[in-house]
Amino acid sequence: MRLLRVTYQDTAGSGRPIVRYAFVTEDPARFAERMGGTMVTDTGIGFRRLARTHTILLSFFEYFIGNTDWALPPRHNIAVLRTDTLYALPFDFDWAGAVDAPYAVPNTRILHIRTVRERQYRGICQTSDSVIAQFVALRDSIAALYRAVPGLAPRGAERTIRYYDEFYQALADRQRFEDRVVAPDCSW
Repeated sequence: MRLLRVTYQDTAGSGRPIVRYAFVTEDPARFAERMGGTMVTDTGIGFRRLARTHTILLSFFEYFIGNTDWALPPRHNIAVLRTDTLYALPFDFDWAGAVDAPYAVPNTRILHIRTVRERQYRGICQTSDSVIAQFVALRDSIAALYRAVPGLAPRGAERTIRYYDEFYQALADRQRFEDRVVAPDCSW
């Protein structure tokens, strides 16, 4: 992923150019090739077939950012990479609570949250000391990154950092996190 400063120009020539920050991501097929694998097109892949620790990391990440707009078996906003094993790769985060897009609303038919700023765990039914340690170790770096992004309003950065702090507060009591966050809504 690369941060860019992009100038948008109407091809019809009307209006003035608009300059905004944006980002681009790597083409999935090129990413797979670089990783020595291939992208999987099968939609029937479940959690059991994936690399376990990576899947816990994915599950925690989606909960961390407050993203409920993903599902593994139908591969909704999830790509699958095959190398020596299978890895689920998340994408499309505009409905995440951390992004808080004005148009984003949770799917109330399958979720028990009212806004995207509320979190609901939708991942694997396990936790991992190593995954928890990764999140804890990155806490200050994540906050610093948000504060350093050019063009991101300081108020917005601090609001998102506070949102992430809620995750860390929940994670501080591991047993409570497992009982109240992971267990009620996990998938396998």
